[in-house]
Amino acid sequence: MVMVKPQKRFWILGLIVGTIILSFFLFSQGILLSPGSAVAGCASFQEPNPPSKFFVPLEPQYNNCVVDGLAKINAETFNRPEGEIRSEMIACLDNMGIDSVKDGITLRPNSQLQAVINCKKEVMETKGINEEIGGGIHGPGAPPIAVSGTSPFKNNCPSIGSRIIFLGGGHAFPCVLDKCDEKTGEAELSCQESNFKPLSEGPGIKMKPKIDEKGKIRGLPGSSAEGGDAWSWIKIIPLP
Repeated sequence: MVMVKPQKRFWILGLIVGTIILSFFLFSQGILLSPGSAVAGCASFQEPNPPSKFFVPLEPQYNNCVVDGLAKINAETFNRPEGEIRSEMIACLDNMGIDSVKDGITLRPNSQLQAVINCKKEVMETKGINEEIGGGIHGPGAPPIAVSGTSPFKNNCPSIGSRIIFLGGGHAFPCVLDKCDEKTGEAELSCQESNFKPLSEGPGIKMKPKIDEKGKIRGLPGSSAEGGDAWSWIKIIPLP
């Protein structure tokens, strides 16, 4: 009978334990989730002058940027109180079991975006506003996520100057469309986040992301969204 040397036993045991620890870490970071999964929360932005190299924020990650963005562009479009729209949308989603502040909005699998749109329309109806929300050629409702390697703006450009919510890189950006190439899907946006984000998360940050022909987000150095995939966009469609 072949005996396994103690050193080899320890090496094998260490390899098994190390694999378990690594797998747990990757899972906790979402890296072992399905490669097709997509959650729109809020991107992180590196502080230009952090207080200390040992500084660690105590607050949990804030992920309400889909709701914040929709409240912002609705307030700008219809001159209604942004904070009021935001609070009522959060409450509506909470009644559906969706914690948008903590967890963000799942886009794939089992998209929650239509639930957000439904809450948004419901809230605005109480304020005398009838609207639809959609993603261009996909019509009203939640649009599909762009196929990997392509841009959601390809053959689907909103009109220049449109206010849209751009979804991608784990983030939701309230933006105005500056440029868009129907053939390649390249686009340039001017975006500014809601002022209702917590101070520690950088409220009102202005950005000018660019989307390349492969659907990658560029122009956001220091952001976790840089180099991420562009997923989709939605805009408000006012109704009579």
